[in-house]
Amino acid sequence: MRFQIPMMVMAPDDPPLGGGGAPPPPGGGGAPPPSGFVLDKAVWGDITPEFPEGLEDTVKNEASLKPFFGKDNKPRVAEIIKSFVHTKKQQGADRVAVPKDDATPEQLEEFWSKAGWVKDAAGYKLALKKEESSLDEEFVTKFQTTAHKHHIPMKQAQKLLEDLDKQTAESITSEVKIKTEQQAKALDGIKQEWGSAFDTRVALAKRLLTDSGASKEDLEIFKNPEFGSNPALMRILFGAASKIYKEDTVNSNVMTGRLTPNEAAMAIAKIQNDPKHPYHSKSASGHAAAMLEMQELFKMKRGK
Repeated sequence: MRFQIPMMVMAPDDPPLGGGGAPPPPGGGGAPPPSGFVLDKAVWGDITPEFPEGLEDTVKNEASLKPFFGKDNKPRVAEIIKSFVHTKKQQGADRVAVPKDDATPEQLEEFWSKAGWVKDAAGYKLALKKEESSLDEEFVTKFQTTAHKHHIPMKQAQKLLEDLDKQTAESITSEVKIKTEQQAKALDGIKQEWGSAFDTRVALAKRLLTDSGASKEDLEIFKNPEFGSNPALMRILFGAASKIYKEDTVNSNVMTGRLTPNEAAMAIAKIQNDPKHPYHSKSASGHAAAMLEMQELFKMKRGK
């Protein structure tokens, strides 16, 4: 018996015999490659984490995930749960959200209140120890009003006030020190200028004030360095006194020998330029006295 095998015609688009499906990829079968995610070795190092299904590629290279994977590459579920619980506690009822630019006045007040600001001005109180403070009560009151107006939390405002008080005290101390040094320098200057005549001239200036009707209480002002160590004021008073008490001034200088270094230098020059002065002749009458006078003049020229 003769059998005939019918010819089977296949269309170009028909699937091949043996079942449908796409042809296998080059190199053998298996699932297609991942969607393009590349593990960042700078983040993960030797770990090749086994990410759970559904985790987006955009977060897989977050460095904060690394503590939640062990060296076995598996997720550390216990650590994840503890972290979640801790985070929820941190986000409790006292959590303060920073208001956005379009926040309402009510939202802003809620934020300031949670941050420590007291809405009621009567309950917003700042204070300093009066006996130790360098700031007066009026300043403290104004600062308190301003701090409340600008919603500064009361604790921070108190600390700010204390720091300001401390800095003010340090500034005052520094200014006093500088002024004291300047006054001492000025007083030393006029002492050098007047030399051994300093005490005599100061006494004469005080006499002028006393004779003009100044009381003892008035003279107390000269204990204030602002006045008592002021060279310009001392020169003015002595200048006026020397004119009023001209004879006494001359007599005082003659009797006490208290000349300023400049006056002594002028007296020395006068004697040196006078050839008839007994200082120049050992045989002259009064030569010994002239020698002693010159010695004293040179001392006074040196301010002694």
